Amino acid sequence: MTIQTFAVLRQIPNGDAIPRRNRSATQRQYARAALDESARLAGLPTHRWSQDADGVPVFEADIYWSYAHKPRWVAAAASAQPVGIDIEHVVPRRLEMLDEVATAAEWAIVEGSLATNDVARSGGPRHSGGPPPLGERLPCELRASTRAEPQVGASLRGSNGPTALLEARIDQTASTGDPWQVFHHVWTAKEAILKAHRVGIGRMDDCTICGALPAGDGLRVRFECADWLVRFHRHADHVAAVATRHGGVAYRIMPG
Repeated sequence: MTIQTFAVLRQIPNGDAIPRRNRSATQRQYARAALDESARLAGLPTHRWSQDADGVPVFEADIYWSYAHKPRWVAAAASAQPVGIDIEHVVPRRLEMLDEVATAAEWAIVEGSLATNDVARSGGPRHSGGPPPLGERLPCELRASTRAEPQVGASLRGSNGPTALLEARIDQTASTGDPWQVFHHVWTAKEAILKAHRVGIGRMDDCTICGALPAGDGLRVRFECADWLVRFHRHADHVAAVATRHGGVAYRIMPG
């Protein structure tokens, strides 16, 4: 049976203006409403969003869920399979972060995937969510040998490190933030998988981007020797990513 997962994005009206002391509670309120909507769309029970003392999700009756939030948007997904979701506001970051989150090989895969996705969005065929072809996979044991070893904080200009593929675009479009779309696709993909496993970003290095899904529909990312399918949605200067093991993902925008 194919499992369809519904990811719900919901705007927090005037989220930037909410006092910090009230912001977390408001974000949780909107996230739980988005979780209820995701569960309803998937035909699952609602209001099952318990957390332990550390705020880690507690799953009940084989219902998995995940949410993420920024000041102006929340993203949430409930599913009958393990799921993770992340959302980030696309803004310029430290250049060194490009090296910190991915290898040169991973950047090349993501760049190619986004280029294909842009073609698909302009009218080409889109992948409907079936299983991707096997293609070439990066064995887990090769992870250490393929990761670049730059000194974080060192000058990366003119280097042959992972940033070399994006350096020209950063120079040409620094004012638009366009290269940072690529960065945020990588970050959200890996963090969504870590959220599905209920672990922190300290394990981001253990996530390896292995390939692109057909028609630029997303990325295949390996974590603990298991492949995850990550599908993205760009909306209102934000990038959202949903990670599942199989099946399709549909995004829904929920009124604030």
